[in-house]
Amino acid sequence: MQFLKHFTHRITFTTTFSLLFLLHTTVSPY
Repeated sequence: MQFLKHFTHRITFTTTFSLLFLLHTTVSPY
């Protein structure tokens, strides 16, 4: 269960980071 929890947390973190990165690139291309 600990592994699954860590795996889900990592996926959530990666998705959030990707969304923030996309938002940043859309707002400011530089």
